Amino acid sequence: MINIEDTLTKIFEAKINKNCPIGSDGMSYFEFNKNKKNIIKNMANRITKNKYKFSPYKEFLILKGKESKPRCISIPTIRDRLCMYFLLNEMEKFNYNGKNIIPEIPQKSITTLNLTLNKKKYNFFMKYDISNFFNNFNHKILLSNIKMFLKNNNVIIDNKIFLKIIRDSINNYPKDERKYKGIPQGIPISSILSQIYMFNFENKIKEKLNNNVAYDYFRYVDDIIVICSKKDSCKINTALKKTFKEFKIKNNKNKEKNGNLYKNSFEFLGYSFKLNGIKSEVSIKDNSLKVLKKRIVNIINNYKNKKYNRVSMNMNSLIFSLNLLISGSVMENKFSNKKKYGWLFYFSQLNDIKLLFSLDVFVKKKLKKAFKNISDDTFDYINTEKLSDKEKLQFQQSTLDLSTFYFKKHKKMFLNSFVKSYRAIRKNNFNLFTFRFDKYSSDDKKYILQNIFKLKKTKNLDSSFNFYIYKKVKKSEQDIYNNIS
Repeated sequence: MINIEDTLTKIFEAKINKNCPIGSDGMSYFEFNKNKKNIIKNMANRITKNKYKFSPYKEFLILKGKESKPRCISIPTIRDRLCMYFLLNEMEKFNYNGKNIIPEIPQKSITTLNLTLNKKKYNFFMKYDISNFFNNFNHKILLSNIKMFLKNNNVIIDNKIFLKIIRDSINNYPKDERKYKGIPQGIPISSILSQIYMFNFENKIKEKLNNNVAYDYFRYVDDIIVICSKKDSCKINTALKKTFKEFKIKNNKNKEKNGNLYKNSFEFLGYSFKLNGIKSEVSIKDNSLKVLKKRIVNIINNYKNKKYNRVSMNMNSLIFSLNLLISGSVMENKFSNKKKYGWLFYFSQLNDIKLLFSLDVFVKKKLKKAFKNISDDTFDYINTEKLSDKEKLQFQQSTLDLSTFYFKKHKKMFLNSFVKSYRAIRKNNFNLFTFRFDKYSSDDKKYILQNIFKLKKTKNLDSSFNFYIYKKVKKSEQDIYNNIS
């Protein structure tokens, strides 16, 4: 029999860290970690005896824009966060008739969508957006779906206890404030519960069409795309709208769009798609592009105005920061899994090369405008031909990207190119320009901080590297995922 206490301990080590937000009980990670053994023992005992109670969530609002309602984010206590990770760990194993509950990553959905378009089987698209996605889920439908999964999957605690803990987590409000609908945003299980809620959505559409209408369906969170023939579009639209009502969710009519694939473009997951006579045109939606350009301008202006540490404000550190945004990075998480971060990694499936050329021109113009005396050879994009034969062999053994490696040898930093970085990624040769932080040694980190960012003291190496490097990566990643829907 699996020991719940041991499972909670392993999940704590894997999922909870010192940056974990403090909940309504005021307990920090360090205080929890100090009393970890007793707290987890008590948690396991209460879970097993069906006596686990959630503390009230801390809540704050995120403003999405002047035309959108603020989003309420719920912050659980560390104890409750651990409990929900425990639930998540079990739900991630759910499958039904061989279909896994964990959604595809956005890039895989884009790959499949692009393949569908290039088959030229269909000529019409329909785009839908679910209004207030997390706020309108009916608890009765959600819990019914969870029961369906529990019948077909084993969890390490009693099914009734499991169901009750989930019910309590999504209805964690005073009795007079409970609405019995919606999933709190910000809690670890909100995403997977939305997947469970929508699990049968497409199947219900097919049932209404008697499985005899051909189309392709794609959904990511609250965005839905249907690719079909124009002659079938009315039938599919009617079936889909009926299914919305059945699931007690609403379509945002203001964001609904349809059209001929050869005449109109549509957006999905930050990309923009349109068919032409040869193949699909895959570009970037306007808002995603605006956010990227704003990030570029912010980096340049922050350096120009010396917003941060004046010591670190130099042209080499500016070019390094821009290269990080342009070419992306690979980092290793606490599970020893390597993950690629960056704008080009996410949008690597675009085929709009003109856009990438225009971005290279945009960066040059902004740099020249901000720094009148910037050397023209800064824009002479780096390549291996600039290295001697000996240096080429050394670079092959190095953990550094090409621009940083060249700087180490010649004290000259070159700007990376969107076009060249994109082509390297497409050829799976991204080590040329991508920052391989997953391979960095302590000496590599120290060299970057001392020689590029000009820090004299690097006693707390990881903390300094986190401030000057990892925070930039995270901000860029937030930009991408905040604008894909």
